[in-house]
Amino acid sequence: MSVLATLATLALTGGARAEPLPGLPARVLQAPPDDIADDAPSRARLLHLFMDGVLRSERGTPAPVARWTGPVVITLTGAVAPYVGFVADLAAELAGLTGLPVSVVADGSPPAGNGIDVYLAANPRYWPTGVRSSDPTVTVFTCAAAPGVRDGVIRRSTVRINAGLLDPDTVRACLLEEIVQSMGLFGELDGEGDTLLDDLVGFEHLGVVDRLLLRTLYDPRLAPGTDRDAARPLAATILDEALHTLACREEGGVRRCDQP
Repeated sequence: MSVLATLATLALTGGARAEPLPGLPARVLQAPPDDIADDAPSRARLLHLFMDGVLRSERGTPAPVARWTGPVVITLTGAVAPYVGFVADLAAELAGLTGLPVSVVADGSPPAGNGIDVYLAANPRYWPTGVRSSDPTVTVFTCAAAPGVRDGVIRRSTVRINAGLLDPDTVRACLLEEIVQSMGLFGELDGEGDTLLDDLVGFEHLGVVDRLLLRTLYDPRLAPGTDRDAARPLAATILDEALHTLACREEGGVRRCDQP
């Protein structure tokens, strides 16, 4: 979930909790089913997700293409020990999807000014300085990201996660959502179910929808700052090409798809 001056809590929680946090569903899934095929309905849906989900500002307004253009350093500080390997695996996957070097620093070094600064708080009462809730009934902080964009280029992002309040599967889901949002998937669309753009469900691993959206966003044909009208036909072409390369299979009754 992206924030600027205000905060709405992330619509995620993990495991069984007797009294769920306000507004949060009761579980986090390992990964969404890959309900995508090389067909016209999938093309139309993916283009909708890209235009109405990805090409949005942090405030949800239509926006041009925004992405990183150089190496991305994810700096982990705070209660990070149980999650360093998870983030390192995610960084390697993001590097493959975006074509950019994505690395992780977790040695206590201060965050760089132009990377993704991730802080995991151990205190369940943690609330980030300078952040206020957009909902007065929300009295606990869960997790949020605040990316900074200039001229279509993402130059930094601040991620804050209340690891002292959330259980480990929820922390991993927060890490996945906030880091991927910091890479450019800013939008939020309810009712989709198989993408991080839907805040009503949490995942610990990317599904094919978000992988396709990231590949499209970082395709060289979509330059940072490209306006929405110019981006639409280019995105449609890129997604069409990607769907032609999908290799799908059934695993335990769940559809899984890969793209070379």
